[in-house]
Amino acid sequence: MLDLAGVMALIAMKALAPHALLGDGTGGMDTGNRADCRRGGEGWVEYGYLGSANGNRATGVEARLDRGYLDTHKGTPTGREIKPPGYQWARAYLGHLGGLKTSSAINACHLLGSDLTGSGTDLRNPASCSRQANTQVRGDGRIGDHMFSYESQVKAAVDSGQVIHCSVTPRHSGAYTVPVSFDITAEANIPDGSPGIAFKQTVPNSVYSPREDWKNLGLVTDSRTGLPVPTGSLP
Repeated sequence: MLDLAGVMALIAMKALAPHALLGDGTGGMDTGNRADCRRGGEGWVEYGYLGSANGNRATGVEARLDRGYLDTHKGTPTGREIKPPGYQWARAYLGHLGGLKTSSAINACHLLGSDLTGSGTDLRNPASCSRQANTQVRGDGRIGDHMFSYESQVKAAVDSGQVIHCSVTPRHSGAYTVPVSFDITAEANIPDGSPGIAFKQTVPNSVYSPREDWKNLGLVTDSRTGLPVPTGSLP
């Protein structure tokens, strides 16, 4: 299983941009002590803008979710035509690493999961990620706390009647278009003051190759040029 502490130390060494929440670098999101900020008594979802200076990469999503909102707003899957920035590059990179099934090892990950009303077709929501970062995989090379595991916790909390404020933010190193990691936060508001779900976690965008061990998809350099890839409009 992936050593998360080691990966995060490597990210710090690579001078990860210090602010990478909604807005592609406008500062962090304070999730502490939030009141019930539903709008007109209803939940809501807000996607960040596309980072046009960096290949139109997704910049994040923030949401206030309750059972009523999930009942009336349905998420959608990503189709084969949905290819976030760096998606095709990532599949080619896995072919270079070897030992992986490239058709399934790279995903167009929902930032806000479809079970939580997230869109699979609005390009402000998908991001290129490893299958290990996205969900549970079989065999060697597992990230125990993957994105779907946290989405499932939020869904269960909403189903139990909690009102949840959550955010998911892809973190990028400089001009890379593929994320280094995903920051996922959730906090419940319960009127009677009883405890609810609360967490702030990071999922590394790493892939395991039997030949090359762990590699972070957001920290790759071209061995021929020494330059970071992918950047700009590289698909």
